[in-house]
Parts: sequence; structure tokens; C-alpha cells
Amino acid sequence: MENTTESVPMSDPHVPTQQETAPTPFVLPKPKKLFTEAWALFKNNWKYLVRMCVIGMLFMCLAMLPAILILVIGGASNVGILFIIGIILLLIPVYVGLWFMVSFVRAVALLVDEGKTLTTKEFFSAQNRPFIWKYFWLRILVGIIVFAGFILFIVPGVIFATWFSFASFVLIFEGTKITEALTRSKSYVKGRTGAVLWRWIYVGLVQILFFIGLAIIVAIIPGTAGEIVDFIGQLVLNIVWMPLLLIYGYMFYKLVKNNPVTK
Repeated sequence: MENTTESVPMSDPHVPTQQETAPTPFVLPKPKKLFTEAWALFKNNWKYLVRMCVIGMLFMCLAMLPAILILVIGGASNVGILFIIGIILLLIPVYVGLWFMVSFVRAVALLVDEGKTLTTKEFFSAQNRPFIWKYFWLRILVGIIVFAGFILFIVPGVIFATWFSFASFVLIFEGTKITEALTRSKSYVKGRTGAVLWRWIYVGLVQILFFIGLAIIVAIIPGTAGEIVDFIGQLVLNIVWMPLLLIYGYMFYKLVKNNPVTK
């Protein structure tokens, strides 16, 4: 009897089988989806976020009062030394503002990652102080690089701004030096610069739409009432936008950090 069993050829180990298909490359979520998630988190915690934002602004205003008083007195009395002291005292609100920004970034990260909120004392924790001046010099350096890029030509400035858009998050959450924060931020963006840029443009366009809406409302209201509405509206929009943008930025940072571009 003839054996009709066919022999099964051995698979070549160098040829990938169907089970060994290449992993699907990560694709950044649409900017609308990313913004919607950020808005949902802000909406669920808006009282906490707005309260911390207002407290931070009040602290900065209080820190500025001594410098303003001395500058006014010095200017009125023509005492040069008082004017110099007033200028030096302006470093206090600068320091408080930097402390507030670093604290706000870390508080937003805790809210995004763990859903936790902080008391005012915990918000302005001493643990945030080591990052204050590093954060300051990082922002100065990024500003100089981006400004130089815009002077040379607009496109390099846009590219530099996109590359280093996550540098502050890298500095604060990865404990790097300033130059390394720039390098890592660039590495997270490289290979998808256009996609990252579009997601920053999108959130910028949303912000512009908010302020256009306010401008339309102010244009309808005449005189002093319109000016008052404009002032209050600008203040409210800025208080709302700051935490919302930080949430969006931190979520965006986590996405690019945890999903590097594969070569």
C-alpha cells in the first residue's frame, strides 16, 4: 500500500513565521483626544487647581509689595540707595514665582499619575527648592536658543522650540542636568517632530479661540463695563489655562517618554 503522507518541510529559523510579526509602532493619539483627556481631568479637579493657582499668584503679589514700596519711596525722595534696594528686592517675587511653577508642575504630575491633591503646605514643599534655579536657567537657555533660531530663520526656531518643549519635565522628573534635559527632550521628539509640533499648535489654537470668544463678548459691551469684563475674563482664562496646559503638557511628556521612536 502506497504511503500518501506528505512530508512537512522544516521551517527556516531565519525566516519569520506568522507568529513573529513585528510589533505595531506606537502612534501618538490625536491632539483632540489628548486635549479631551486633559480637559476631563481639569474639570474633575478644577476647584483644587484654580485654588492653588490663585494662592500662588497671591504669594507672588505679596512678595512684590516690599520692592514696589521701596521703589516708590526711593523715586519720590530721590534716594538712589533705596532704588537699588528695591531692584534687588524684585528677586524675591521672581524666586517665589519660580518656586510656584516648579511646585505646580509636580502637583499636576501627582494628580495625573495618582489622582492625589495637596494641601498648601505640601504644595510649596521644600523638596521643590533644589529645582528652582535649575528650572530658571533652563528656561533662559531654551529662550536664547529658540530666539537665535528665529533670528537665523523662522523654521529653526520652530524646530528648536519643538525639540526642547519637554525639557522642563525632564529636568524636574528625571533629575538631569540642564544640558542633559535638552538632549533627552530632543531624543523624545526626534523622528516625530512634525507630529509633536502639530499637537502643540492644536492646543495653541484652542487657547486662541478662547481669547477670541472673550474679545467678541468685550466688543459687544461698551465703555467701562467692557473694560471690566475684559480684565476679569483675561484673569479667569489665564487662571484656567495654566493648569490645563500643564496637564496637557505632562500627559504629552509621558507619552513621548514611555513610547520612544523605534529605528
